[in-house]
Amino acid sequence: MTAEMVAPAWMHQQLAAEQYDSLSEEQSRGIEILKIRGDDTLRSRSMHLTFRKFCDTGYYPILEATVGRPYALYVHGYNDTAGAVRAVEPMTTGLRWRRLREPVTVIGTPEAKGQEACWELGATTAASLMPV
Repeated sequence: MTAEMVAPAWMHQQLAAEQYDSLSEEQSRGIEILKIRGDDTLRSRSMHLTFRKFCDTGYYPILEATVGRPYALYVHGYNDTAGAVRAVEPMTTGLRWRRLREPVTVIGTPEAKGQEACWELGATTAASLMPV
């Protein structure tokens, strides 16, 4: 799937502030300025619209650019981690990212075994990013 299949090409164009300021009123009609901070989404009554704007301006344009990138996952939970791991997998599959190894999950207070697993996960991830 290409970014063009997800959204039309004109949605992927970005303008610098200077470019936007130089547009006439007619040219700038329909262009929204989007500035999203984490606390904006927490306060938003229409979070789905904020998320959609994020996807249209930030997520969709990078779909093709990040295909094949490696990722690793660490999940800590007090009772269970299965749901969190299951939630990440469809996203990374859709992004076509490459999982480096099985997710590291730690339940309860992290102990030496969990810390060692996290260290190995970090080392594997760092090694995968090194130039060949």
